[in-house]
Amino acid sequence: MSSIKLEKKKDRFELYLFGKKIVFYRYLRMLREIFLMLHYDQLKEALKTNFNITLPKEAYHHLSGDVEVVEVSLKDLKVPCSHRRTCSIPETKVYKWLESDRSGDCDWTYNEAGVYIPESQKQLRKRMENLVVSLAEKYDPSKCVITVRKNNTIIDGQHRAAALYYKRGGNYKVVVVRER
Repeated sequence: MSSIKLEKKKDRFELYLFGKKIVFYRYLRMLREIFLMLHYDQLKEALKTNFNITLPKEAYHHLSGDVEVVEVSLKDLKVPCSHRRTCSIPETKVYKWLESDRSGDCDWTYNEAGVYIPESQKQLRKRMENLVVSLAEKYDPSKCVITVRKNNTIIDGQHRAAALYYKRGGNYKVVVVRER
């Protein structure tokens, strides 16, 4: 009877055949990651130098091409709601929670892959309340800018956009970094 075991990892997969380990590296994926990080570092530095804008770390996987710094009304921004569907900011769970009495559960913290990140309700409420208070005075892209795709779908900054929409309304213009 043969003994074969396969383990997949992000940058390689390992095949165990009769007790011997054979490693297959995914060089193209590794090169892509290196390219994305180098491009992100250059883009981050250029935005900081030229526009005093801080690019969030989460954007490095998504901003692969040229970008532009533009002002956009909050009502023109879209949020990914489900697979291949977008919605406006007032339709999101975050905004609905902000408009409510805020006593209910906040179940809207997801990572970029759309997987729920469990966090205590108390921490979520406190973090969102702090965000609303910090954005009440003004939106400062030098701290962390909202990044969007070509069609104004938010890549990173949905919570900031919802807090700004709640405080300032849909006609409020924000500086965003958008793909070209």
